[in-house]
Amino acid sequence: MLGHYERPAWALPPHFLLIGADLDDPAFDYFLDLRRPTGEDFEVVSYPRAPDYPKGETRAAKFYRLYATLQDMLFASAFAIDRVEAMKLNAHFTLAVDEPGTEERFADVLRQLGATSVPELTGHARAYDAGDFAVHSYRSLDDGRWRATLGCDDKRRMGHLCELFADHGLRQIRLP
Repeated sequence: MLGHYERPAWALPPHFLLIGADLDDPAFDYFLDLRRPTGEDFEVVSYPRAPDYPKGETRAAKFYRLYATLQDMLFASAFAIDRVEAMKLNAHFTLAVDEPGTEERFADVLRQLGATSVPELTGHARAYDAGDFAVHSYRSLDDGRWRATLGCDDKRRMGHLCELFADHGLRQIRLP
């Protein structure tokens, strides 16, 4: 991350600390929001790198809340990249109907399949590992949307899991 540390072309608003760039989407940078401590840590926010963004609005209003803490960002990113996305096959999901309890029912299904929860995540991001498959899920702090990514090495197992997830209220989506 330090190799990609660059100062933005615009002046940072006070109380934001640049911590890195998004290598998958270089249009965004990550910052610690030092204005609102959440417990012992600070929220991680992202901001578009475009020098003229936003037009006619204050810059600080356009930070997107990503993670409740820096620890959540580091653990969630490491699990998503080094475990889920490293598997041969990936599928992305959202809730078909976002109603109370759907996430917990999904977590119960994962546990019944032998997945264990990765305990280091404390906020809106969750991670589950079952050996032959892994799932990373999160709920956006800004708009509340829920997303999950499934990783699996076996094509038949992946198909079975996708069908099972659909039976339990998830809808498969394509990401750009």
